[in-house]
Amino acid sequence: MASAQLTPSARRGGDMSGETLNMNSEAIEHPLAGPWYRFWARQIDVTWESVLVALAFVYLWPEFANHQVFARTGGDQLFAVAVLPFALFLDALVVSIFGNSPGKALAGIEVREFRGGRPTLGTLAERNGRLWYSGLALGFGMIALFTFAHAKRVLDRGDITSWDRFAGTRCTSTKSSRARLALAVIVGASLWVGLVSYAAYETVNMPERWAKEINSGAPVMLDEYTRLDGATVGPGQRLTLRYTLVDVGPDSYDLDDVATQLKADLDAQLRVEACKTDGFLPLLSEGTEVRYAYHDKHGTLVWARDVRQRDCR
Repeated sequence: MASAQLTPSARRGGDMSGETLNMNSEAIEHPLAGPWYRFWARQIDVTWESVLVALAFVYLWPEFANHQVFARTGGDQLFAVAVLPFALFLDALVVSIFGNSPGKALAGIEVREFRGGRPTLGTLAERNGRLWYSGLALGFGMIALFTFAHAKRVLDRGDITSWDRFAGTRCTSTKSSRARLALAVIVGASLWVGLVSYAAYETVNMPERWAKEINSGAPVMLDEYTRLDGATVGPGQRLTLRYTLVDVGPDSYDLDDVATQLKADLDAQLRVEACKTDGFLPLLSEGTEVRYAYHDKHGTLVWARDVRQRDCR
């Protein structure tokens, strides 16, 4: 049987010194994995690895996870982009320790060196680093559609992807079958639907969770004049914080004068506080309006300040 000659353009970021790898039947025990096996295996792995890394950031580095840039509109997608390179390193670590990742194992594929050996952590990290921008477009989904289409064309003609060529690896089909592909599709799609559904649930229920947290510590005196009575949700996407001015009433104050004074003292201050990351910015970025409502001691509304997403620009 005639052997095929394959010369990688680079390995470990350097030159192969003219070395040509002889890809004969002794070196290649299994054919290259098809594009859809690789795609769905990657979807599974990137999803669970990204979730794990995101949770690690939330609990171990909350300053990063709660950065103001991630609290604005589109912040969830930007956070996913920021998490992706760490997830890919986790993937390299998992494969180097266990020999494969859950997604690839489910799809019946694995990554091996050109000569069939098991790649090291360094090799896998280099491969995933190249995959990060050449295959996944740094995590920007719309661009990644084009990089996937290009990779599919490369694989369909029997060639290897740029990240495999760079690292001196190949993704092979060991136990792949249509049944395994179908299962990988089901698992990958289920993970994606689950994440989207959870995100939607969190968005819809965010005002209620904030109200519950506020009410757990209310009523509470904020100073000798002002009491926070609690928070309510609605109508619509609105969270209302109800305050009482304990000494103010129509019998002792002109309520119009009080409203004018509150607006002068608090209008800008409340907007700035609400738009802070540790304030209501995450809530505002999802389209919820935050109302600060001040009442006199008899429950009559004196003045209210509504803060919306556009106020935080």
